[in-house]
Amino acid sequence: SSSSSSSSSSLASSASSASSPPPPPSSSSASAPAATTNVNKPPPASSSPSSASAPSVSSSASSSSSSSSSADAAAAAAAAAAAAAAATFHRTAAILGISLVAGGETLGIQMASRLLEHLLRYGDVTVRRTVPLAYALLYTSNPEISIIDLLTRLTHEPDFTVARAAVLALGIVGAGTNNARLANFLRGLCAPGSDSARDGSDRLTFVARVALGLIHIGKGLVTLSPFHTDNQLMSRVAMTGLLVILLCSDEILTTAAGSQHYLLTSLALAARPRMLLTVDEQGEPIPVTVRVGQGVDVAAQAGRPRAVTGTQTHSTPVLLAHGERAELATPQYTSVSPILEGVVILTKNPDYVE
Repeated sequence: SSSSSSSSSSLASSASSASSPPPPPSSSSASAPAATTNVNKPPPASSSPSSASAPSVSSSASSSSSSSSSADAAAAAAAAAAAAAAATFHRTAAILGISLVAGGETLGIQMASRLLEHLLRYGDVTVRRTVPLAYALLYTSNPEISIIDLLTRLTHEPDFTVARAAVLALGIVGAGTNNARLANFLRGLCAPGSDSARDGSDRLTFVARVALGLIHIGKGLVTLSPFHTDNQLMSRVAMTGLLVILLCSDEILTTAAGSQHYLLTSLALAARPRMLLTVDEQGEPIPVTVRVGQGVDVAAQAGRPRAVTGTQTHSTPVLLAHGERAELATPQYTSVSPILEGVVILTKNPDYVE
């Protein structure tokens, strides 16, 4: 009976422990599932500066990429233009070489002028851009009417490079001559609202002003012609100064008419006085009477023909235009030089009798 009562009491205690509710969880154990739940949840959307700057970063990246692509495109275009200019430079050198070979000789200049007319008619744009510069090298400080008319027509070409080259050629052709016709035409190009601004820039006007300054260079007392001593000799220094300007005329907007305007000073290498000045053996000026007229070729002619025609009598110093010659009109002095050009030393004629 005692064993049965102990077993029944143990069964009743186990039943009561099984039916009693579990104890409440502690605070530490209750916060653990909540922390786990908060970790697993996605963070709420917030208006923090970092989240707001994400679109701006992407937009700046896209703008930087677009700017870099445009810069690459501009560099590629510049490289292509430089390659094209290098590919056609031999044509420019060849056309200017025609003028270099034929310059200083009357017959050679006429033949070269006809050849340049054919190039101007049948050549492409690259050739047409160089032909006015070749005319300028042939007729430096020699404003013939036919050449002035031709270059004036070329200033109205639809290709602006040809027009700019023609305007610069007009300035070189009339350099130091004070030619009124050329000066009036170039002043018209420089006037506001003229056709020179038809390309939307003032660069053609700048070239026209440079050409107008060349017309009146030295107030008409100097010349840019590299040929001297009756066109028998050529000054290599003067020719170099002319070639510097002519070779950079294809890109004159970025060279002589742009940031490298100092290249225009190379023309000073070709400038020299075009007057006749007579001095004695001590270097003192002597005013003597001379006859000035158009020179005549007297080679292989018998006797002592006159080398000057259509003469006018002047007293030195006197200006000599292109193709003009001078000879002494008085037997009182004799010239040390056979050609009266530039500064000439005179000595008294021992056989002269008053």
